[in-house]
Amino acid sequence: MNSAFREIKSDTTGELAEISRIGAGELRASQALAATFLAYSPDEDAPSFSLGLLEVTEDMTIRRRMRLVNLLQEEQTVYIRPQFRLLSSSDKMTIDVYETGTDQLIPDNRVMLSSCSDTFVDLAFNIHSSMIEPNHMNSGLEGSNPEALGKNEIDGYIVITDANDDGNEIGVPFHALARQSAKVLPSKTTLESAYPDTISLINESVGTAQIDMFDMVAISDNLPEGKAGTESPTPDIRAVGVRTVLANRDECEGGFAMEFAINSWERQAHLLPVTYYVFLDVNGDGELDWAVWNGMNNDETSQMQTIVTNLSTYDRTAKYYTEHATNTANTVLRVCSEQIGMNLGEDILGGKRQEITVEVEAYDYLYGGPGDILAQFTMIPFGERYTNNPGISSPAIWPLREPLKEAHEDIQPNGSSTLSIYDMLNGIGESHDNINRQSYGALVFSNSNRGEGARGAATFETESILLLAPGVEAPKRAHNTARAYNTADARAELAYGLIEDPNRSEADLIIDEGIVCRAARLTAAPSVSPTQSPTLSPTTSKKPSSTPTPAPSPKPSTPWPTFSPTIDTEPTSVATLFMPTAVPTSP
Repeated sequence: MNSAFREIKSDTTGELAEISRIGAGELRASQALAATFLAYSPDEDAPSFSLGLLEVTEDMTIRRRMRLVNLLQEEQTVYIRPQFRLLSSSDKMTIDVYETGTDQLIPDNRVMLSSCSDTFVDLAFNIHSSMIEPNHMNSGLEGSNPEALGKNEIDGYIVITDANDDGNEIGVPFHALARQSAKVLPSKTTLESAYPDTISLINESVGTAQIDMFDMVAISDNLPEGKAGTESPTPDIRAVGVRTVLANRDECEGGFAMEFAINSWERQAHLLPVTYYVFLDVNGDGELDWAVWNGMNNDETSQMQTIVTNLSTYDRTAKYYTEHATNTANTVLRVCSEQIGMNLGEDILGGKRQEITVEVEAYDYLYGGPGDILAQFTMIPFGERYTNNPGISSPAIWPLREPLKEAHEDIQPNGSSTLSIYDMLNGIGESHDNINRQSYGALVFSNSNRGEGARGAATFETESILLLAPGVEAPKRAHNTARAYNTADARAELAYGLIEDPNRSEADLIIDEGIVCRAARLTAAPSVSPTQSPTLSPTTSKKPSSTPTPAPSPKPSTPWPTFSPTIDTEPTSVATLFMPTAVPTSP
């Protein structure tokens, strides 16, 4: 990999291809055989530096060790320099070279390699937070769009060059997925029975906190995940919130929209592996009438949309993309009232008390393994008990709510705000029967979608805030007890780097002079010239797409849909879908 050809062009942009698509580049066997030194990351046991997802709240530095191995029986001197794929990335990150375990910079990044031995240096990847992009990715409209992903990538190569031969060089790829991320700290997490109760929110970050709030109608303790390699990640719900707002008739013919906010215990990089089902009994007959769930728009784009299935006719509609900011535990499913058989005039203004029975399930779409099912609960449209939008109060009707202005509660970088939360049981007199009695407090998301270039990001610990009603205990995280490994378990986990090998020592990493060191240099065959730079073809340029078994549904004979309606969080026309294989009516 050190000697791979790096000048590969993208078929989509015409620029150098992203590290996430080509890795180290195209293999050049003759250059590899002729190499006089090599380099890799001993921490990862790989010739690359994967810095992972960086939730950037302030300037930060990541240090990684690099091992340089001299393959000749003579001294060599090399220069170490970073080479960014995009010049603009050098504003977001700088890379320094240090003597191992010290704060001593290596002068001119010049390192002497002793004959047939190894040398270690430390690399400092310095992230400049003010230059990092906000989040461009989400599982809905953006799907698997490489352009959105690319805007949050910082990548390139650590290039090591022979001081006496500019043509003798190797490269070690590095990659980071960096986004400005909010870090919101509340002044308290327990609500008082007030109208309103006020909570101070402080955003300790360079990223904007994009705040949405929901009435928290369900909470659930953590389930243990399956062991590595057992294909049972166990998607697990932590809290569910609801919100109802009036909607323009051009957008929602029924006059209002409902949002179901789901917070899980674990994050999903993309929502594809997990399907959330919200089953609804809207007429009170004890039978589930509708299923609201997230599914793919089509295999090519991996866009997740919010689908509503009529469980009597199996007809389906979709109006909105699912909100999921990638690498997050927060998901929002939004539907129009007519999609679930409801109408503002008849069901709300007509004085009909429309109590809905709800059942929420997290399904392991990728492996079909265990998931999570919450006990049934009830809710009422416009019946949110805890809300930051009290709406129009009247004893005769529900408190109707116009949508809050987008970004109404958002908090600027390193700023603060006050969140007013109304307990509607204290505010609307005779209409208590129209308020959700099963309410555990307020569920606050700090990484909500605000459109292109502002898809939302926050640290894992602060992207969801549970503000608990008086007397409510927080859901409990599972604490896995120590596991007794059999030999196969230990080998598997060792292979994945989950446990340390007690028998492995630094001596095992030292190159054996009698095996690999050469007394003389070899001559490599000519490499492909820059004018012959290979270009990724459309058939090979796409990132691997998985086509797992579809989630269960009541009509297994019909195929998974591959249609492309124009849908987003903005008003659009209805897209009618075919039923996939299986929304279980009784999980």
